[in-house]
Amino acid sequence: MPDDPAQGATHEDPQGGQPAAQPDVAASFARLLGRSDDAVALAQQLFNERYQDREKHRTLQEQLDTLRTQVPGEGQVILSQADAEALNAYRELGEVESLRATQETARTARRELGLRTAAEAAKYSVAALTKLAPEGSEFDVQEGTAYLVQGEDRHPLTEYAEQHWPEFLVALQGPAAGGGTAYPPQSGGGGKAPSQTSAAVAKTILARAYQTSKE
Repeated sequence: MPDDPAQGATHEDPQGGQPAAQPDVAASFARLLGRSDDAVALAQQLFNERYQDREKHRTLQEQLDTLRTQVPGEGQVILSQADAEALNAYRELGEVESLRATQETARTARRELGLRTAAEAAKYSVAALTKLAPEGSEFDVQEGTAYLVQGEDRHPLTEYAEQHWPEFLVALQGPAAGGGTAYPPQSGGGGKAPSQTSAAVAKTILARAYQTSKE
């Protein structure tokens, strides 16, 4: 015998195979109408609820459409205003490869200048120190003392040389110690010009680095 329509139709549950009761809209409306003495007021209530549901649906749809326009497409990313301005500023400096080359040239020039200054402070040969210096090391001079810097570690250069290069101390302290190859004095003005100073050597290194970055 078929199910009573007033009790609602039944459908088989696709997962468990058990029948699941479906709400009977007509029966529900009849029960609701039976609890109300004013059919017009009931109709007005149902209309308002329907209107509110439609407005809520419209609002949610608008929010969804807005979010879709903010999702980046394939191969795109979203940047904050500050990041976008920084990116534009970097682009004005030139191409990435050119910037990398300039940065590497500046790093090399800075290391060479630091090495020369440290050699002069320790009275070491620039040529010998250049050959012995560990790869990636930097040099610094603080209050007249030369340091060899490796990451976070700072070693007084003379102590480091005695510990790691004892067999090369003679070469380090050779005739070219204290600044490398000496520049011959220039005559003129009735006197002798002094040997080229670290400041002059620095200018030479920076000029060469600048010229290299333009090529």
